Amino acid sequence: MDQPDTAIASADDTSEIEELRREVGELRQLVASMATRERAVAVAESAPTEDAGVDASLPDPASRRHVFKLAAGAAAAGAVAAVGTGSTAAAADSDSVDVGGLHSGTISTEIAHTGDDKVGFLVHNLAPGEVRFESFAFYNALVAGYALASAHQHGVYGYTDQTGGAGVIGRSDHAGSSGLRGVNDQAGGTAVSGTASGQSGVSIRGVATGTFGGAVSGIASGDAATGVYGQADGVNGRGINGFTSEVTAVAMRANHDGGGTGLEALGGTAVLATGEEIGVVGSGSGSTSLGAELSGERAALRVVASGPAPAGTAIAHEAGEIYADTDGDLWFCTKGGTPGTWVNLLEPPPIPRLPSVLYPVAPFRTYDSRFEDGPLGVGAGRVVSVKDAIDLGTGAVTASDVVPPDATAVTFNLTIVGTVSAGFVATAPGDASTFATSSINWAGPGVVLANGTMVQLDGSRQMKVFVDGAPDAQTDFIVDITGYLA
Repeated sequence: MDQPDTAIASADDTSEIEELRREVGELRQLVASMATRERAVAVAESAPTEDAGVDASLPDPASRRHVFKLAAGAAAAGAVAAVGTGSTAAAADSDSVDVGGLHSGTISTEIAHTGDDKVGFLVHNLAPGEVRFESFAFYNALVAGYALASAHQHGVYGYTDQTGGAGVIGRSDHAGSSGLRGVNDQAGGTAVSGTASGQSGVSIRGVATGTFGGAVSGIASGDAATGVYGQADGVNGRGINGFTSEVTAVAMRANHDGGGTGLEALGGTAVLATGEEIGVVGSGSGSTSLGAELSGERAALRVVASGPAPAGTAIAHEAGEIYADTDGDLWFCTKGGTPGTWVNLLEPPPIPRLPSVLYPVAPFRTYDSRFEDGPLGVGAGRVVSVKDAIDLGTGAVTASDVVPPDATAVTFNLTIVGTVSAGFVATAPGDASTFATSSINWAGPGVVLANGTMVQLDGSRQMKVFVDGAPDAQTDFIVDITGYLA
């Protein structure tokens, strides 16, 4: 049974392929010179003078048609040979790389760099030999672009208009390395810049899986320079997208050592960060620095409700945390713990109790039991209002609110008249149900006795008077106000 043909090229095939490659290179150079002539002829035909300045040494149109036919055949043969071997078009150390003109292919082009040089593939706009690797920050870079002359502003430029696409993607799996790194040492420059206009596009995307690795690294040392700049104009686009799957890793980090701003973001959602431990960390290292500065025309900051009040949960918290609950309250953690100690920032603070001031007044009588209620006996209590002044002879009110509503206590003279048996009088706030000490004592019947004292009032400017002693003890009493505390 016949064996099928294999895809392994023979030595003769390899030799033929190399010869075709050489011919294609020569034809490409010739096509480029013909293109130059075509442009010159076009200029000559449109110019008002007869001297078009066309190089007579360039091929004429007839030879151009012949060359194009040869080029097409050689290119087709080269493509067939490449497909026949089933491999990626590659270049070895001794192979040349064509520069200039337009080149296209249907298979990928591969350059494998296995040496120890600091840069695997370098594109720059300087004279040969003028680039000094020791002066650059892209050490150990597989691909590097260096722009120094004014003809080019960017070292490497990536662009995509595809939905969800990325102009430049960098990935690093090794410890301490960067997937994408840019360096700028000129004033106003940008180390890494990206723009995405497609829907859900990402202008700069970096993925780092190595320990201490950096997905995107930008270093700018010039005045007003920017380390990393990303702009997304499409719906759901992201100017800069950083991702890490490790709990202790950092998806995106920005710092500035020269007194400037570590991270500046503008957009509908300028910074969107989601972290299993911490979404955003900001810190300032200088003596006058700030960890974060927020501003907004609608609001500088919005704290989203996370759940019920933290004091009733079993979650560990640290001092300094701010928490919004679903009841609309905002909490601040003053002491870490489970759940910690919290203060409701929206709850009015307790009004501090100011020291009371004694306001002396011209003495006035406010109560005399002989005009109204009669003697007070054992086991009873009587509420007495002290706010008004009364007439000494009739007991009628002569002045209202002599003791003001904010009074908390009064100083007064307590006089007992017409005592029976032996006993004592005690005073207390108007809402008291009992007493602790006596204010005046008598030893027998018919005693008239006075004593100066002080008593706290209830909220209605009232005091309460009690009588105790012998079972049949009783007395009339008089209250004369000398001052109040407020």
